Amino acid sequence: MLRRITPWLPHVLVGAATLIAFYFLGFTSYRFMKYNIKTYTFPYSVDYGEGPILDQVMRLSKFQNIYKTDIKNLPFTITNYPPVYQLAQVPFAWIYGPAFWYGRLLSTMGVIASAIFIALILIQVTGDRIAGMLGGLTLFAIPYILHWSPFCRVDSFALGLSLAGYSSSHAGRTAVKG
Repeated sequence: MLRRITPWLPHVLVGAATLIAFYFLGFTSYRFMKYNIKTYTFPYSVDYGEGPILDQVMRLSKFQNIYKTDIKNLPFTITNYPPVYQLAQVPFAWIYGPAFWYGRLLSTMGVIASAIFIALILIQVTGDRIAGMLGGLTLFAIPYILHWSPFCRVDSFALGLSLAGYSSSHAGRTAVKG
């Protein structure tokens, strides 16, 4: 009797571990969304870098230069990133005026896109959809991602774009080989 059950035992254990992993990763994804939504509704800066980025967005929306060559005059800010993230916010600034919520939305969308691209990359590499989904959901469980993702900062947006580029280049290479 035990010999008939034993071949199924590894499959049952792996299935149970997968269900448990999906349960906990689903919970962290819920926590991620709850934290991000709470941050959207907060109208003030929650991080020291949000103000300078919003200032750059507003200057770009008025077609002003954000890269100063002379720092003797106000404002005393230094733009240390390429303007892709700020330019993505300019249409929102034209419509809604100065606000942090649209930068935070772009950052959150960058993390969600990152999770999707991680899943797609893992599916492409391993051929296993469950592994891809678990890998993508694991991103939401990382404490730094949870804390940093809703901030109006370039990092989450850049991560999403970087993984999109890697995903498309990796898919192209495997399509040529396969």
